[in-house]
Amino acid sequence: MDVELVCKLLEAGLRIVVLSALASPSLVQSMIKAGVSAIVGKRDSEEAILSAVHAALRGEDWMSPELATIIAGDSNRPKLSIQEERALLLYASGLTLQQVGDAMNISKETAKQYLDRTRKKYSASGITLKTQLDFGKVAWREGLIEP
Repeated sequence: MDVELVCKLLEAGLRIVVLSALASPSLVQSMIKAGVSAIVGKRDSEEAILSAVHAALRGEDWMSPELATIIAGDSNRPKLSIQEERALLLYASGLTLQQVGDAMNISKETAKQYLDRTRKKYSASGITLKTQLDFGKVAWREGLIEP
């Protein structure tokens, strides 16, 4: 999702419905702040998706209660930058450090720095992230990836 593009489309008068895999709750929050009409998650029912589309067509805002809860998140959850969250998601999905760097168009070392910062932030909140599996468990628990 490109927030800048969404803003331009909204300025042009379009109504936008976002179908999100929740890869980044902070990015979805950015879309909400930009003014999209509706947001649905990939796990939402067909009925929920249609409700979102119909609400957008009527000029109303819409979001599933489940998605709103996930996006609001746990207030104890460490505040990650978009890049840290993206690195967490990619690494937790099973990619190597090199693959994370390639996917983010950064070096392997920079990817490692994002993950190290993520590790420190979680450690400060009492959650130890030592292995890739630990990253995966956290990402799954927070709804960023499916088991």
